[in-house]
This record gives sequence, C-alpha cells and structure tokens, in this order.
Amino acid sequence: MAYYCEQLENGRWGIFINSTLIATIGCYDTCQKIIYFLDNRLSNPKIPVVMEYYGVNQYFHDMKLRP
Repeated sequence: MAYYCEQLENGRWGIFINSTLIATIGCYDTCQKIIYFLDNRLSNPKIPVVMEYYGVNQYFHDMKLRP
C-alpha cells in the first residue's frame, strides 16, 4: 500500500492510502509522523485495512469541514 500526505484546498493535510483520502489533519509534522508509522508499523502487515471492508457513510463525504 502507498501512504502519503498532501495539502488540501482548505489548508489541511490529507492522509491518503492508495490515492484514497482517509483522514485530514491540521499539522504537517503530525501528518508526516502518521505516514512514517504506517510505512514502518511493527504490527502484522497481513491484517487487512479496515477501509477495504467497510465503506464510509455518504454523510461524512458530504460534510463541510471548517478550515
């Protein structure tokens, strides 16, 4: 899986897995630390990612987040 962060139009930082936005965060340094953890996690990499099995409710996609 490819993990990366990218700045969004609202100024927040998005955390992406395989080009799918999974979370936003306000601090670039924290975003980088999360990406580092995901890339180097010590947990079992064979455990499936939750988002592969559970969709996100459309309500959350339609939400307007404050910048």
